[in-house]
Amino acid sequence: MPTHRKLRRKELKQPDALVTFVEDAREFLTANFTQLVVAAAVVAGVAAIAFSFYFYERHRDRTAAAEFYDAFNALGAKHYKQAEDGFRRLAADEPNRELGRLARIYLADCLIVEKDLPRARDALVAYLAGAHDPLFAGLALNELGVLYEQMGDFKRAQGAYSQAAQVPGPQAAMAQLAAARMLARTGERQAAIGAYRRFLNEHPFVAERQDATEALAELGAPVETAAPAPRTVMPAKAVSAPTSGLH
Repeated sequence: MPTHRKLRRKELKQPDALVTFVEDAREFLTANFTQLVVAAAVVAGVAAIAFSFYFYERHRDRTAAAEFYDAFNALGAKHYKQAEDGFRRLAADEPNRELGRLARIYLADCLIVEKDLPRARDALVAYLAGAHDPLFAGLALNELGVLYEQMGDFKRAQGAYSQAAQVPGPQAAMAQLAAARMLARTGERQAAIGAYRRFLNEHPFVAERQDATEALAELGAPVETAAPAPRTVMPAKAVSAPTSGLH
């Protein structure tokens, strides 16, 4: 016969596992309700700040683009003072934004037109200190070389041109030729001759080869060209006799 175990009074008083868990959870929630509410508020606040920051940054992008566009149009219309003010304001307000950095290059263009070469130089140096785009960096270096050359500082001009020549882009060949010209201006004749000859060897098809050739002639140096490759004489092909019967 099956036996029935008699439950003791102590066992009847013990709650099951689920009841114990619910009661413990309720007690934890009651004890930590304030902390949980604060944590949820912090998470919601961080999310709101992130969204606000994102939309604020997009707003600043649009504002910077509009200001750059206005200044660029003023420059194109030769309203140099208006363009200068716009680019200067944008560079000051947005120094870490790409359009704010590029504004310094165009600010230098305005100042060059206005014959304010020292401030134009400072604008280009400030741009190059944080330049990210190699193409614009090469153009800025080349323009800086032009500025130094106009200011009579041929040594610094040669340095700027040499750096511009190392940056791949449309300015590289012209910058290399300009660097050779600055070596000649500073009296470094042999270095200038070597630079011109390298230019001729590295750029066989550019139109500026004539300038390099004339510069070498002025320096009293012949143009050294690579010896032509020996011609290979090919055996003559047998020519078949014309067939008759042409009408």
